[in-house]
Amino acid sequence: GRPLVIAVFSLDRNWVKRNRDFLASFHGERHVALPPLYRAECGDVPGVHYYGWSHAEALSDDPGVIATGQNSGYGAIGLCYLQGTKVLHLVGYDMDTEYMRKYWAPFFHHALPQLKSKGIKVWNHNPDSHVTTFPFWEGDKAA
Repeated sequence: GRPLVIAVFSLDRNWVKRNRDFLASFHGERHVALPPLYRAECGDVPGVHYYGWSHAEALSDDPGVIATGQNSGYGAIGLCYLQGTKVLHLVGYDMDTEYMRKYWAPFFHHALPQLKSKGIKVWNHNPDSHVTTFPFWEGDKAA
């Protein structure tokens, strides 16, 4: 796996448009997944790694494409999967609106077979999260 990496990821074109200055100056890895029309609308930001979109349920095995999973959190997991990350720590991922609980939170289950097949461990650090696909971090008890 890779050493600890500090990165930002988004597949939300409105967030990208609002945060162009942040993306340009962020001192970690910067990753954005947008279809060509949205990418043109946002304009390229120097130093950002761009990917295409896939709406497939499974994670993408194409290094130039991120499966959206309908949210940036799923896309970020897909990016880590493509990069060979072995341990992921999810921070945030609350999915606290009715829509998110109903449509987005269950979608993470689609990633499990591929994550398990590559030996990728995912920990959820938000005990109030509605993403129940991954075990919750228990500090020293986590194995």
